[in-house]
Amino acid sequence: MSIVQSSASRIAALLVACLVAITGLGAAHATEGPPPGVVNINTADAEQLMLLPRVGESKAKRIIDYRQKTPFKTVLELGRVKGFGLKTLRLLKPFIRIDGPTTLASEISPELAETAASREGPVKK
Repeated sequence: MSIVQSSASRIAALLVACLVAITGLGAAHATEGPPPGVVNINTADAEQLMLLPRVGESKAKRIIDYRQKTPFKTVLELGRVKGFGLKTLRLLKPFIRIDGPTTLASEISPELAETAASREGPVKK
């Protein structure tokens, strides 16, 4: 292989790598697709809420107690419940809704939650 051919193949590989980085067609794209389901925080029972990352029995109970007084009008209102800060909201946002059916059937892995959250971007209050 000549020096010119070697340089050309390196440049082509670099261009492909840049294109993948710019368009997001890398590993994140391979796991992209519809979320495995969503949880309606206004109607889900404790077991369904506990399928969400970082939500255990006590946080699920706090969500249920909160919504009995005041149903959630937006997903971001979950931040008013003790234990739900911006980091947790960022992870949960792709998987929670305030209307419609709960369709999530299995626990969400932390890796999937991070991937989905990174696609959504930061939470703005």
